Amino acid sequence: MKMRCSPARGQPACPSLFARWYKAVVTIQLYRRNAFARSTRISRVAFALVLAVCASAIVAPSKAHAEGDRFTIELGGGYAMASGAGLPSRGIGGDLWMTYGLSYSFTLRAFGGVALQGSDHWIQDYGVDVVYVINAFAFVPYAGLGMNVLTHTHNHESINAFGLHGVLGIDFLLSDAVFAGLEVRPTLALTQYFEMPIYIKLGFAFDLD
Repeated sequence: MKMRCSPARGQPACPSLFARWYKAVVTIQLYRRNAFARSTRISRVAFALVLAVCASAIVAPSKAHAEGDRFTIELGGGYAMASGAGLPSRGIGGDLWMTYGLSYSFTLRAFGGVALQGSDHWIQDYGVDVVYVINAFAFVPYAGLGMNVLTHTHNHESINAFGLHGVLGIDFLLSDAVFAGLEVRPTLALTQYFEMPIYIKLGFAFDLD
């Protein structure tokens, strides 16, 4: 049975099928436009918040790396690679660093550590380096060069060697006085062997003034 439109007296005539279809299409289009406008506003707000966070990190870097005359103590350990002189390629090790901020961008570091390659090859490593630090963000990258004195001990025999190393790392500032990081230090013990510690570390900073 077909439903017929019977408008009351004085009311406008019933809309045609085309009119009802056109009204539905217009309503859907308006809803889509409103939804798109709302999503665009939300995206703009989120983007503005991200920019504000980045700007605050740039304008106000943490003191853990941002100043000279600042002393830090760092502990770290992890995986140690090696090659040459009969050394097993895989090992584990750890280091202790002490650093002093020469300026806003340069830091002097001294470190000492030991690595066990395989089950009975020990490498003691002591050195100094100077690193260039980028103090712009909560993530603080750095790179530098330095020198080492290394001792390889195996079967109760020890061999000393002079070494040179590069360093590449990044620290994450947890607060003004505490930071964590990752460091890679490829080292060449001249005429002897090559080693490369890859250490995760935790550091603590102290003001000296």
